[in-house]
Amino acid sequence: MRYIAHQTKNQIRIVCLSTSLANAQDLGEWIGATPHTIFNFHPSVRPVPLEIHIQSYSIPHFASLMMAMAKPIYVAITNYSSDRPAIVFVPSRRQCRLTAVDLLTFCAADGTTDRFLHAHASDIENHLKHVNDKALAETLQHGVGFYHEALDKRIVEELFESGAIQVVVASRDTCWGINLNCHMVIVMGTQFFKGKEHRYADYPIGWNFNAILNFESNQIFFTKRICIINITRLYKV
Repeated sequence: MRYIAHQTKNQIRIVCLSTSLANAQDLGEWIGATPHTIFNFHPSVRPVPLEIHIQSYSIPHFASLMMAMAKPIYVAITNYSSDRPAIVFVPSRRQCRLTAVDLLTFCAADGTTDRFLHAHASDIENHLKHVNDKALAETLQHGVGFYHEALDKRIVEELFESGAIQVVVASRDTCWGINLNCHMVIVMGTQFFKGKEHRYADYPIGWNFNAILNFESNQIFFTKRICIINITRLYKV
């Protein structure tokens, strides 16, 4: 649009509407808007208010960091979303399965193995017969599913939307395409492994964070949403 305006020598007026953004100023500069014409509202004034909590960790070893985050995530779900749906975003497909197993391990330690299951085992038995991944079938039996690009996500989506399972652990790459309603979103770490460079890199803020923070819930069911971000360093938000 700016190119057309430059070529035609005519000013073009652009009106852009969006949810709350972390990089509204950058987006405004990109479309040529001046600072006094950019209005970015706080997440608390959204149609469904968003409450954000940031927890920082100082553990440099990635595997140890993931293990250290598991118990606080379990505690957060039980405290803030004890009987309401929650989604946990993790850095990789492998971590989906590991985190799902960790959550169920903490449930067993508390003596509530089926804490996140809100249906009778017989009600979901037919669904589990169509699950090819044995680890996924096992976690679904206890109310936790995991969700990434290599899986047939249909069954997990159906069980989660119906309220049979309470928790879904999803890979970071699914944040743009996942279509599930929840009360709580947890970001488990803000780094991922870049295979080509053989190193761990930070999430691009304008990519994953915007998708996750703008992850809308259904207003009919939720009057407030909670987002917990676990980071290894303090970001300027």
